[in-house]
Amino acid sequence: MTFFQLIVSRKNQLMNEKICLEDMLRGMPPGTLICNKNHSAGKEYFKWYVSDPSRKEKRRYLPRSQRPLAQQLARKKLLLHRLAQIANELRALEAYLKFHKEPASDDFLCNSPVLADLLINEEPSLSFSLNEELRQWANMPFEVDPAFREGRKITTAAGFKVRSKSEALIVLMLMQNKIPFRYECPLNVGGYTFYPDFTIRHPLTGQLYYWEHAGMLDDPHYMQNLMSKLRIYFNNGILPVRNLILTGETDDHPLSPAVIQDRIREYFSVSRDFSFSGSPED
Repeated sequence: MTFFQLIVSRKNQLMNEKICLEDMLRGMPPGTLICNKNHSAGKEYFKWYVSDPSRKEKRRYLPRSQRPLAQQLARKKLLLHRLAQIANELRALEAYLKFHKEPASDDFLCNSPVLADLLINEEPSLSFSLNEELRQWANMPFEVDPAFREGRKITTAAGFKVRSKSEALIVLMLMQNKIPFRYECPLNVGGYTFYPDFTIRHPLTGQLYYWEHAGMLDDPHYMQNLMSKLRIYFNNGILPVRNLILTGETDDHPLSPAVIQDRIREYFSVSRDFSFSGSPED
């Protein structure tokens, strides 16, 4: 992948993360959280307030009984901060793309026959060994989540069961694109053990990626658990801009094949002739 293509891929990743964060923000309560530090009897503590100009509230006190609201507003503040970071980076990427065009490597080689002769038969020396290692990795048995096994009821094209039709669709499209993966393979991070929906290896580089599909974005309790999980991911370097793929859906807006293919295209630009099952050890 050329540097220009990396810039375009990075921009696409940021745009999709922006859409995901904006969707999350639409479900957040109005107002901005304010935390004031106070001291009493030599002890330090904080009071919570909410500022909401739309309701003409400069500052309204939030008692401890409204901790869930304070938590949501704190998440909202974090999401807005991340959106501001994305906006800054997008401006930098767009400025680069405005003044740079994709290099015409083929034209360059056509005008340099000596270089073309030297490079035309070049092949990556590690390609075959890497292909075999990834094949073995994807088909190797692994432990599954001991809880909630009964939730896997949908049979996939690979022959193993998943928890939803959307996950079955992701499995199908990963197989069609020859992307090596495991379904609900354990991951130890930040002192916790998670079972990401999909653990994926890049078919060319072997780099690890994790794909989480949020299937119930319209469920507040589900969203609360999801945000807690994402916070641990983020704190341990598993990020949407780097190695975390996110998709989601609601009852009114189910996951579409086009969205899945877009994610695959953004993160995995090249496929190889692999045969993967991605199945756990039952």
